[in-house]
Amino acid sequence: MSVRTWAVAGAAALALTVGAAAPGMAAGGTQGGGTAGAGATTCSNWRTVKIIGATMKYMECRRTYGGRVQSSTALYLWDRGYGEDPYGTVKIGRWEATWTWNEAQGAHSPKYISGWHYGRDAKVYLDTH
Repeated sequence: MSVRTWAVAGAAALALTVGAAAPGMAAGGTQGGGTAGAGATTCSNWRTVKIIGATMKYMECRRTYGGRVQSSTALYLWDRGYGEDPYGTVKIGRWEATWTWNEAQGAHSPKYISGWHYGRDAKVYLDTH
């Protein structure tokens, strides 16, 4: 795993690169992909990333589908009461999505699931506005 800190518009951003991850599976376990032609799915344990004003909890999964490796992520975001409006970005291969959460009462976001995309690992970023 490599961890890099980025400066984005005056806010700290944390970027993680982790091989193997995805949603809805038992943490650290393996499970069939659920799709014909998909190999076994291997998932990481839930991981937590904290920056000032925000927290992200995420997991990654990996599988082989049609002879190619796919990755997926699931994540939750927390706004830690500072009105920072945290956002999480996931990049898998050429695919990218960003989710934002702005509940300053301490409740976490709904579970955001990336779905399966071709790529050996997911890059997960946490930042605030």
